[in-house]
Amino acid sequence: MADNNTSEKLVCGIIMPIAAMGIEYPEGHWIDIRTILHRAIERAGFIPRIVSDSEDATIIHKSIIQNIYNDAIIVCDVSGKNANVMFELGMRLAFNKPVVIIKDDLTG
Repeated sequence: MADNNTSEKLVCGIIMPIAAMGIEYPEGHWIDIRTILHRAIERAGFIPRIVSDSEDATIIHKSIIQNIYNDAIIVCDVSGKNANVMFELGMRLAFNKPVVIIKDDLTG
């Protein structure tokens, strides 16, 4: 999906829970999901990045909003209906930018 004149890859942001959530989503669950998403995104030709990751020491909220707005596409895991994930998804939708929404079988 990169421009034909350059070999730069586009960034695919990831919005997902990062902490354990009850017995359904133990500590290691989200690490496994993140690994799976990273592999799939790389195979699709993008650079995966959690939207809260930042290369500089800026204000975290500013980085998240900038990444949500600037990333070429976002993959959002709404499994467990995490409030922060839903808020970040809402921002991405408000920006009218492309997003792929995924969830597990436990989430109604």
